Amino acid sequence: MDWDVARQSQTIRTMLDDLSIDEDSNNEDTLPLANKEVTGAVFEKSLIWMEHNRGKPDFQEDTDDDELKPKEFVSWNQLDEWQKKYINIPVSEMFPLLIVGNFLEIKGLVNLMVKGIALQIQGKTSAEEIRKMFNIEDPKWTPEELQKLKDEHAWAYEAKK
Repeated sequence: MDWDVARQSQTIRTMLDDLSIDEDSNNEDTLPLANKEVTGAVFEKSLIWMEHNRGKPDFQEDTDDDELKPKEFVSWNQLDEWQKKYINIPVSEMFPLLIVGNFLEIKGLVNLMVKGIALQIQGKTSAEEIRKMFNIEDPKWTPEELQKLKDEHAWAYEAKK
């Protein structure tokens, strides 16, 4: 096991520490990753990301101070060539990577997948386009159900000032 790569996952890092497994332990046990989304192919793809980011500092999320600053929209210009190539996959492959990144607590991978999904949504002008892209069925709402949703989420229908 490559320890620098494996320790990019907070979940794996915690498991290694809790199980007292280190580079010198010669422990050949496997780590129990009990999540149906962690399939071999998806895990291998996440390992490619971890290998590429070996030795880089852990991803730092925005701080509370940063939340007060206006956010810029994600754009392709924010990504380097390797990242662009890595996320050049169908949306259906992005979600399992996002789930694995979240489960294994690989914050940088999660951030990249969120950006990739956002980039896929950009430029779409209708809910139908987005539903088709994400293979989401169009909900069939009765007028009563629609009114109930509008009442529960009235803030979303208020005119912006």
